[in-house]
Amino acid sequence: IQVTSRANQAGIGITTRQLFEAQTIAALAQCVQPQQQVERPQGAVQGALRLLPIQQQFLAGDALDKHHHNQAVLLQVPLQLQPEALRTAVAALYQRHDALRLRFVERDGQWQAQHQALDDAMLAASCVVETLPADAQEIAAFLTARCNHWQAGFDLAQGPLLRVVLFQGETTARLLLLAHHLVIDGVSWRILLADLEQAYRQIERGETVALAPKTSSLQQWGEALAGYAQSPALQQEKAYWLAQYRRPVPLLPADHAMPDGGEMAAAAHVGLRLSAEDTRALLQQCNRAYRTQINELLLAGVYLGLRRWSGEPGLRIALEGHGREALFDNLDLTETVGWFTSIYPLTLWQEDASVEAVIKATKEQYRSVPARGIGYGVLRHLAQDAELMAAEAGQWPELAFNYLGQSEQAVNEETFFQGSSESAGASASARRRRAHALVLKGMVAGGELRLSLEYPRERYERATMEQLAAHVEAALREVVEHCATRERAAFTPSDLPLAQVGQAQLDEWQARYPAMTRLYPATPMQAGLLFESLL
Repeated sequence: IQVTSRANQAGIGITTRQLFEAQTIAALAQCVQPQQQVERPQGAVQGALRLLPIQQQFLAGDALDKHHHNQAVLLQVPLQLQPEALRTAVAALYQRHDALRLRFVERDGQWQAQHQALDDAMLAASCVVETLPADAQEIAAFLTARCNHWQAGFDLAQGPLLRVVLFQGETTARLLLLAHHLVIDGVSWRILLADLEQAYRQIERGETVALAPKTSSLQQWGEALAGYAQSPALQQEKAYWLAQYRRPVPLLPADHAMPDGGEMAAAAHVGLRLSAEDTRALLQQCNRAYRTQINELLLAGVYLGLRRWSGEPGLRIALEGHGREALFDNLDLTETVGWFTSIYPLTLWQEDASVEAVIKATKEQYRSVPARGIGYGVLRHLAQDAELMAAEAGQWPELAFNYLGQSEQAVNEETFFQGSSESAGASASARRRRAHALVLKGMVAGGELRLSLEYPRERYERATMEQLAAHVEAALREVVEHCATRERAAFTPSDLPLAQVGQAQLDEWQARYPAMTRLYPATPMQAGLLFESLL
């Protein structure tokens, strides 16, 4: 997304789909199209928004404290940051990102979303200045209390759903950026933080704030998805999604019985991590062994750890995707802020528990997901497919996994704003119910892969969760070591679609032609085409 966004800003019209399909500069150059084919209205978006699948899922869920379900970052900022300059920068964010002006109202049991026009009142309510205590020892506690106050302060109907709080002190300053999840996601933060930095640097230089042109709007995306929900192409995915629920998967082991996942207040966390050396190998070296992507190796490790903990070969897991799929050639979402996330179930099953077999099987099962999972939510929440809704009942995954990428891409030592060690407060109300019994989230921070396992205290003892975390951490290390030390690359059926063979037959062919599987300097596409032509 970042590559295509920068290319488009430079006048090079390519899509994320083309970036994956054309894996050399020469091939990619042939895909460049005139950018005027993409619809990018630059005026302020007005009127209603067709709710996206993830928004519908949230609004149809737990009725308690819907206003308190946010995303936030707390930043360390220069002392010279002036409130008026911040206000100007926030106005620029509102002008470029229309979704930040959304309001949500329930009428007759139906939720509706409308864009509200930007005015001085909205801007004033969005930008707040507070004074930090003079005593440095009191700052952390003060920040936690005030951040918690602002986290709980949104009103979905009245807004604003973006709040920027500048905490000024004599020797230090902090900036809380807070938005309701209905209008923002993880990808959006990278966009928003980059825009905020650019705007402030322009102000600091005495320039007029001029951010990049808008990409396609959330409103356009909502309209396009509504049409896609009725398309024959989406109906063809239905059999795949129903199949995810056909194989019975046992419930995860539990220390104590409870009717559901429990409240947020009951959540606790166990951390696990890989060393900087293992993380570097995972990101830069390990994917060559089986021509994998990072998500496939992480999933393999998570599956292997859960399998050893539960003793079961089957695992149904809820995966998150960024949801900005290239479904429509006339839309470009690379710089659009909003909640696009797609959530979908994936049932992993493998009889052979060896690391090699698990990696291969996980890669194939992950790559069988159509359009990176966006169709599930469209079928379930926009088309409201009755069969899929019935199949999901009682079988929604107990475990959710989400890899968030590398945190340093948004805030690092080169950016104007720096990360802060203090808490940004509770992002969700303690009264809200959990969608999953277990949630495993990971990201690369400080050069290390760090994962957090969230669990309900009423259901699990901490010792049990520490044991699970240890299994997952050990499995991830095994995956890294296995891939990093493998002398020959290995193909799986998805690498050679023209061959139309299973893994067993493919393994036999690779053993017969070992020269084709050496880890020599060739792209996966080059090696795959050469091997496929030989077959």
